[in-house]
This record gives sequence, structure tokens and C-alpha cells, in this order.
Amino acid sequence: LSQGTISNKLASLTNRCKPFYNLIRDKIEQSKVVGADETGCVVNGNKWWMWAWQNSKLTYIAASKSRGYQSIEKHFPNGLPTTILVSDCWAAQLKTPSLLNQICLAHIQRELKYFIQSSKNAWSKKFLKLVYSGLKLKKNIQKNSSNDYVEKIKKIKQDCAKLLAMNIKGPKKLRTLENRLTKHKQSLWVFLDHLDVPPDNNGTERAIRNVKVKQKVSGQFRSEKGADQFAV
Repeated sequence: LSQGTISNKLASLTNRCKPFYNLIRDKIEQSKVVGADETGCVVNGNKWWMWAWQNSKLTYIAASKSRGYQSIEKHFPNGLPTTILVSDCWAAQLKTPSLLNQICLAHIQRELKYFIQSSKNAWSKKFLKLVYSGLKLKKNIQKNSSNDYVEKIKKIKQDCAKLLAMNIKGPKKLRTLENRLTKHKQSLWVFLDHLDVPPDNNGTERAIRNVKVKQKVSGQFRSEKGADQFAV
């Protein structure tokens, strides 16, 4: 097959998929829980980004030159006002209008483990233990949602507030993490109050993995059109 034939086939398939692609976007916008993430890619030698929004059944991926909020606004101009949005702490993601936010605890765990391993930081050990307690409680809630877990959830939130109120000692990066957790403390434990909200953004990272596989195999997209077609 010539390159021209392959290009025409890709363009034809993209056009046939577009109505379903737009339908996926609409269904994501109406979802109760949505995970969001972005990953870098290369388009004709330039740094681009592939954005992903997903729930348990659907994934919407879009290519963009920017990692800024304008990329989100282009695809979801009204934000996700009825959605609990699960993401990392990237400012553009948290700027998205949404009902609630859940920040990814897997990212927080990795940072805490770094400080424990690098400096045996006591505060990090305590906060990581609290995260583990929250994850264990989530499993118990999922196993038996009929039980009353209100007091246990309240206790975890109180312990969190106490840890964040401490005058912690450690490297500058640790204080930066503590400030970030304090700023977004209302978004740490949303997954305990809502059964269908995950504590991490791993689902979206899995959903966007095809982009990383493509990059490993091909190195880059040769054109903007090719990146858009791949996303569709």
C-alpha cells in the first residue's frame, strides 16, 4: 500500500468515527464521575499534549499544542458542572468547573514515600499511614455499603486536619507538598463520601496508555492532522 492510500484510509475512517467521537464527548460531559489527565507527545518535532477524559465505560482523547486550560475549554466549554472530577494537581485540571474534585492519592503516596526513603521523615510516615487507613476504609465501604461509616470518615478527616496544621520540618519540597495538600484538603477524601469515586487517577493513565505505546513505536506524529486522527 502506498502512503497516499494509507492516508486516505485513515481520513475516511476518522470521518466515519467522528459522530461517535462527539457522542463519547457528550456522554463524558454528562457523567457523574470523570477522570482527567494529559501526557506529552511529539508532533512534527514539537512538544504537544494528548488529553484524556474517561469514565468506567468511555474514553475521550484530544490532541493539543497546549497544556493550559484553553485545551480543556475547547472541548468542554462549560466545564463538567455536574461531575466529580478525578485528576492530579495540575492547575488546568483543577480550574475545570466541576461539582467536586478528587485529587489522585497515588501521586501523593509516591511523593510521601520519596521523603520517607530519602530522609526518614516522620510527618510523611504519619500522613502515608493515614492515606492507607483511608484506602482500607474505602474497601470496607465497598464490601458492605449498608454499614454506617460516618464516624470513621470523620475521624480520618480530623486526623488529616491535625497533620496539616503541624509545623513540619523537612526539605523545601516537603513543605511545598504540605502546602498543596492544605490548599486542596477538601479534595483528598471525596472518594470516601461517594462510593463510585476512585481514590486515584490510574484509570485515566491506563486509558491514555495507547498514546505512549504509539510514541515508543513511531517516535512522533508527522503532522497535526495525524495526531487528531489518532485521537479520534
